[in-house]
Amino acid sequence: MSEQAERFKQAVLDAVVAGDASRLESALRRLSKCDGSAFLVVTKQLLNTEQMRSLSTMVSVGLVNSLPPFYYEDQVVYGAAYTDGVAFMVKDAHRSGVGIARDVVLPIVEQARAEYDAAVLLRVQALKAEIRELDSLLYGHSSADYKLINFGVCELLKGQALLLAAATGSQ
Repeated sequence: MSEQAERFKQAVLDAVVAGDASRLESALRRLSKCDGSAFLVVTKQLLNTEQMRSLSTMVSVGLVNSLPPFYYEDQVVYGAAYTDGVAFMVKDAHRSGVGIARDVVLPIVEQARAEYDAAVLLRVQALKAEIRELDSLLYGHSSADYKLINFGVCELLKGQALLLAAATGSQ
């Protein structure tokens, strides 16, 4: 993850700790434009109300570095603070900060995800026009092999169709 994505991810956490829903919305938008996979992970973590209070760090190597940054308690999402548990290699989660009510967080996260999904779908749909334009440009290339151009463009269009199907959930 890039340094900028880390900053935006931290901004999401800071917004939750401060209890500021508008900052949360803004931070999620910035993160979505920077790193799609980090955005997906953070939004899933924000919606995960099933986090255990005690987490064993022996189960997964490196879990200490990937402990969920959010903690749900009493229908409120908080930042998570971890302390050593009573058992060996166990971390106990505790709430940190003011937090934001789940019924406020849920629409913000759903809206951010919907906007992200729509933007990705538009990019995939626009890809077809880019491929067609590239096809037209290649036919003017001085040393073009037209059979290879046809094959390449056909494969690119198949790839675009597969991306479109994947983005829309079609099979």
